[in-house]
Order: sequence, then structure tokens, then C-alpha cells
Amino acid sequence: MNKYRDDSIDFIKGVAVIAVVFYHLGIFTNGYLGVDIFLVVNGYLIMESVLRHGEGIRDFSFTEFIVKRMIRLQPVLLTGCIFAMILGYFVMLPDDYEGLSETTVASVCGANNILQALTTHNYWDAVQDFKPLMHTWYLGVVIQFYMIYGIYTSIVCRYCKANKRVYSGGVFTLTIVSLILYILPGDPADKFYYPQYRFWELGLGALLALVIKRRAIHLDENKAGKIAYRSVIVMIMLLFLPYSALPKTIALILVAFCTFAALFALNVYTKRVTNTKIAGGGIC
Repeated sequence: MNKYRDDSIDFIKGVAVIAVVFYHLGIFTNGYLGVDIFLVVNGYLIMESVLRHGEGIRDFSFTEFIVKRMIRLQPVLLTGCIFAMILGYFVMLPDDYEGLSETTVASVCGANNILQALTTHNYWDAVQDFKPLMHTWYLGVVIQFYMIYGIYTSIVCRYCKANKRVYSGGVFTLTIVSLILYILPGDPADKFYYPQYRFWELGLGALLALVIKRRAIHLDENKAGKIAYRSVIVMIMLLFLPYSALPKTIALILVAFCTFAALFALNVYTKRVTNTKIAGGGIC
């Protein structure tokens, strides 16, 4: 990937990081939507990485794919879990420490989102003072996406001879089905935690990588620049400005599609970015 596009993606991730941190500090009530930016970016980067390697999905190895992802995630995750367990031993009551132990095991296994859905259920109502690992629900969703994506890709490679149209059509279908499930009436807590309601965000990023790889859509530099900047502006407004009248579902979908549009445009918009590098790209 072009270095300047790397900086642009880091800028988007940096905005998401700031939004999430400020949300937990009680400053921006909508900052939690930064997580949804990360999901779209993550889906894009994973698909882009696979397509960039060798012959793309023809060279796909499920074992290699999962091992690489775990090598990147587990060391930091384990360090955080160990630190939380040591600190919790000295400052927590037995019941709270037992809950932390359960969360630690679930986090390491990539299933803390499921544990939280079954125990605390509603993320917004849960008391998080003694739940230092509660945020790893996000990693659970991502790891489960890796598993689903890896299994799906392996099936296409084995039984469909890595047919690109079949592969892209399957990703598109899974994304649309997940989006429909998210939009349909249901328990908001389930939609927050379970991967079937979150897959569409990761799938949106994955579809973007497929579109860019196949050069299915063409934009000139000026149009791409306008789309990129407008998408980022709308994204920042949704994250940092109060808009109580806008339903959370609508806001989340808008943020996800703004991220999609910004990432697409930034992949086209390289010449001007080279001349005016986006400041703060390394903030993440």
C-alpha cells in the first residue's frame, strides 16, 4: 500500500481512537462510534492483505492466516490480561476478581463479546469500575470474523477453484444479510455483541478492497478528493457533535458508510496527498 495512503488510514484510525477515549472520559457522547470505524478499516486491511499476497485467494492458507492474526493480537492481549489479573488480586473483592478471571479466559479465547452478552448483556447499563477487560469484546468480534472469513475463503478455494466472482458474490451476500439482520427489530444488546450483527461492517471494508483490486469503479483525482474530505468531515461531525435526535442505528450506519467512502477515495486520491500529506497520520 502507498505510504501516503497508510498515513491517511492512520489518520482515520487516529480520529476513531480519540473519539473512543473521549467517550470513555465522558466528553463526547457519540465517540463510541469510533469502534465502528475500526471494524470497517479492519475488514478492508485484512482483505487487502490477502489479495496483495501472491495470487490472492488462490494462495490462501487458513492456518497461516489465523496464526499471523493471533501473533499480532495475542502478545498485547495477554500482557493486558496478566497485568489486570495481578492488579485485581490486590484491589478487588473475591466476586469481582472471579468475574475478572472469567473475562480473562474469554478474552484470550476470543469470546469476550459472547460472555458479556450472556452476563452483563447491556453494555450501556453495565458498571465497568471493576471490569478492566470489558473492552475486549471488540477483539472477540474481530477474531470471530477472522475465523468466518478464513473458513469461507478456504471453502471457495477448495470447491469453487478460487473463482473471483463467486468469492466476491459470497462476501457481498454475507454483508447484505448481516446488514439486514442489524436493521431488523431486535435486542440492541445482541446487536452490539454478536458477530452476525457486526459482520456487515467488516464485510463493507472487505468489499472495498475487492472493488479497488478489480478497479471496478473509476474516479478522477478531483472527485476523489472531494469525496474523501466530505466523508471525513461528516464522520467527525457524527463522532464529536451532539445529535440526540438522530437514532443510534442511523448514526452507526452513516459512520460506517462514510468510512467506506473515505477509504475508497483515499485509494484513488494519491497525487495530491503526496503533495499535502495528512498531518497526524501516525497518531494511532
